[in-house]
Amino acid sequence: MEIEISHNKKHIFILGAGSSKDYCMPTWNELSEKVTNYIKQDTDNKYKYKSEIHDWLKMLSDNKYLTIDECISNESVNFRDKGDEIENEIFTIFKDIFIEP
Repeated sequence: MEIEISHNKKHIFILGAGSSKDYCMPTWNELSEKVTNYIKQDTDNKYKYKSEIHDWLKMLSDNKYLTIDECISNESVNFRDKGDEIENEIFTIFKDIFIEP
């Protein structure tokens, strides 16, 4: 597979099925724990969907869904018109965790 990436943009790749471990990326459980700990430390309330994100992470940890994409696809509907905002916040948190200021 060949991918062209612009050098003036930052990208986040999320791989599954253990392939990320070879590249020093966290497993899903490790990422879930990082996100959970990160949002617990958000005393400034930068993130407004912490509770919903926690619920989504729990569903994934409980194996209700196999992937974050499947969870987002199915659960966004249940969160009515907030689904897109919650998704964006999840990926913002990923960015904030892995990209140092």
